[in-house]
Amino acid sequence: MSDENKIRIVLFGEGGVGKSALTIRYFQRMFITGYDPTIEDSYTKWVTVGGKTNGTRVFLEVTDTAGQEAFVAIRDHYITNGDGFLLVYAINDEQSFKQLDSIRDHIQRIKQSKDVPIMIAANKIDLASDRQVDAEKGLSFAEEQLGDKSAYMETSAKDDTNVDNVFSALVERTYRYLNGALPAEEKTLCCSLM
Repeated sequence: MSDENKIRIVLFGEGGVGKSALTIRYFQRMFITGYDPTIEDSYTKWVTVGGKTNGTRVFLEVTDTAGQEAFVAIRDHYITNGDGFLLVYAINDEQSFKQLDSIRDHIQRIKQSKDVPIMIAANKIDLASDRQVDAEKGLSFAEEQLGDKSAYMETSAKDDTNVDNVFSALVERTYRYLNGALPAEEKTLCCSLM
């Protein structure tokens, strides 16, 4: 398999924001309730970018990384090998939101580009009554730091809200970044499971 048919997505964010829950919901269609700190987990599957009928099959590899400070040293390795990045924070944890800027900056510095495909997942919207970070802050961050409000999406692994959408949007952005724009008839936001 050539690298042009492979996309590597890496998830970053503080411990406990739901990176593993989002990943497991996307790949295994289930919700995990307990918190077990991750060191690194990788998941793979074939997806279609650009629509089911005229799309392109790509092999998706998603790496769910540790959120703990002790593992920051290996972050550069993930960034170097990653193609696109999902930055996750919990809407009920303002500190996790505040970390996004330094993570984004670090990714862009290692990749030596401000155009690296990055999406923001404001996770745990099922805990709206405990919200500490409103949607406007997330949208502003996406617009000011990534140049695109559509790089922001509110998610809930528990309720399965926008889980497929956030991964699909990032896979499409990453594919376009790596291979140039999709053909005109395929520019709709899409990715389907194979």
